[in-house]
This record gives sequence, structure tokens and C-alpha cells, in this order.
Amino acid sequence: MRPTRPRPWLEEAGLGLLRRRAAQQVAVVPDDAIHFLNERERQDLRRIQAWAVVRAGVAGVLSAGAVAAAEVVALPALGLEEGPDLASSFAFYAALLAVAGGAAILEIGYLYLDALRAVHDLARAAGLDLGEEDTDDQVAAALARAALELPDPREPVLGVDPNREISGWRLVAVSGLYKLKIALSSFLAKAVLRRALGRAVVRSWLPFVGVPITALWNAAVAFKVLREARLRVMGPSAVEAALDIALAQPLSPAARDAAARAVATTIVKKHRMHPNHRTLLERVQARIGTSDDADLDDPAVFLRALQALPRAEAQPVLQILATALVLDGRFSRRDRALMQAAEALAPEPDLSDAVGHLRREFVRGHGIEGVLMGRFTHQAREPAGRS
Repeated sequence: MRPTRPRPWLEEAGLGLLRRRAAQQVAVVPDDAIHFLNERERQDLRRIQAWAVVRAGVAGVLSAGAVAAAEVVALPALGLEEGPDLASSFAFYAALLAVAGGAAILEIGYLYLDALRAVHDLARAAGLDLGEEDTDDQVAAALARAALELPDPREPVLGVDPNREISGWRLVAVSGLYKLKIALSSFLAKAVLRRALGRAVVRSWLPFVGVPITALWNAAVAFKVLREARLRVMGPSAVEAALDIALAQPLSPAARDAAARAVATTIVKKHRMHPNHRTLLERVQARIGTSDDADLDDPAVFLRALQALPRAEAQPVLQILATALVLDGRFSRRDRALMQAAEALAPEPDLSDAVGHLRREFVRGHGIEGVLMGRFTHQAREPAGRS
């Protein structure tokens, strides 16, 4: 599917690298459905993730260590030190800034390239071949954004606005706080050491405090990136499996409307258009028909539509809602509140606990079919075979 907006150059570059790397390797033949990870696949994914985390940490050590060594050893050896006059201090900090800037560029460039390579390896290990012609650019682009830590598009899609219930100032505040994390961590660590250690020791070794902090942040970010990429790899396959179950029987117009609203409401409540949610929204509308309703993403309208359905027709809507709630790997208090409101109207008891179990099964790669068919249908069905 073609993008609805021009891609940022960094996303386009990341997508190109993933495609080129895929074209250079042997095609992947998956053993089973991509969202179901067998033991070999899980071991491969753990190995890929572990080594990516280690490499990111080492990159942080080398980068921060080089800057600290320059500040403590190299620049003073060249006659550049923080002196009593403005000129000497300016020369010292200008040189230090140049070293820090160069180290940061090299570190970030390496981290981006290594993350893209690790994400590609992860996709192959799970059975997703990014070089296949039928692999949607949207999926590959979502993986590139995960590797590069780029935000997902926030413009409305198919009548659904992820920002419907969130103010603009909050978006700005969240972005700003994220960028301050490392700087704040280093500042606090230095403040603690300044009080705990003698002034001479602090002056000599304080620049090296940033080394382990940078390494830990890099490792944590790499872990987060690979975890998110894994969800994006498994998402489209899980969407198809869930819809095969939920839409096994034809739905009435009212049930089709409620199913589309279930996905739209989840996106609004989560305040973001996760790639897996976009895939689900597009696949639902492709299977049951598009909707031009201006209030498609209104949570109150969805709950009224669900309440009006008979029990048998509410079941597939609840299956789709449950799938939507877990596709980003999260089940927050806000998500639980939405599920509890839906189950009270359906009615179905204690479905929120089942959604928590569904999330765990999806994240672990254990498959979602068993939970969906065992807990979200009022008549048990036989488990579907792996594809």
C-alpha cells in the first residue's frame, strides 16, 4: 500500500537499507505463521536481541569514554585547559565540544546502522522476508521507524484520528522529556558524587561518570527497539489470524459498523496509530467494507453500537476489540477501562483478565488463536491450524 504522506528522508533511507539487505540474502521460508514463534525462532530472536544490546552498550562506552578521556587527558596534554581567563576556557570548551560532537555523530550513525541490521535479522528469524514482493512497504517502513526511533505518523487514517483525545501541549511535553532523560541522569549522578567524594577526586574523574550511564541508556534503548520491532514483525500475521476467527461468519451491518468502531476507538484511547493498529484498521475495512462515518473514532458511539448488538453478534466485535488492545504489546489502565466498559455492555464477565492473557501470548509469540476462540466466543470452536 502506498503511503499517504511523503516519508521523511531518514525513514526512506532506513527502508532502502532494509530492502537492499534483504535482496542480498537467500529468501526466507517460514516454518509456520509469523506471529507464532517456535522454539528455534525464539532462541534466534533472543540471541539477536542480546547481541544488539551488548553492541549498543559498548558503543556508549567508547563514545562517552573518548569524550571523558579528551577532557581529562588529551586536551590538557595539548595545552588546552579550563583556565582563569575567558580565552583559555573558551578554547578548552570549544575543543571539547568538537570532540563530543564528532563522537556523538559516529555513535549515533553506528547505532542506527546496527539497529537496522538487527531488525532485519530479527524479521528473518521470525520468518518475515522483507525482500518478497508481497511484503508491504508499510510493514518494512514501520520496522525502519522502530530501528531509527522515529515517531509513527499522527495524521488521521481512514477517518480515525489518534490525537482525538490528546492535546497538542502534551505531545510537545512528552517529546521534550524523552530527550532530557540522559542529560538528567548524568546531572543527578554527578551531583551525588560531588557530595559523596572529595573535590580533587571529583574534578579528576567526574567526566567518566557519563560512561556507564550512556552505556546503560544505549543498551536499554536497543532492547526497547528490538522488542518493538518484534511486535511489528508479528503484527500483520496476528491480525490475519484474528480476523479469520472473528469474521468466520458473516456479520450484520450493525456488527460490521461496531467492529470498525472497536479498532478506531482503541486507537483513540491509546493516543497513537501503531503500525499494527493501522494494519488491523485497513484489513477490517477491506473485509467488511469502508465507512464514511465522521464519528467512526468516537468511543461513546462505539459503546452504544456494541450495546445494541445481540450476544452472538457481540462476540466477534469483542474478539476484534481484544486483538486491537494488545497489538502494541501494552494493556494499560486506560485499555482495561475500555474493555471493562465493553464487557459490561455485551455482557461478558471478566474479559479484561483474558485480554491480559492474550497480550502475554502475543508478545511471547505463542499465538493468539487459542485465547480468542476459548474465551471470546460463547460457543467453543476447534483451534485453527497453523499456516
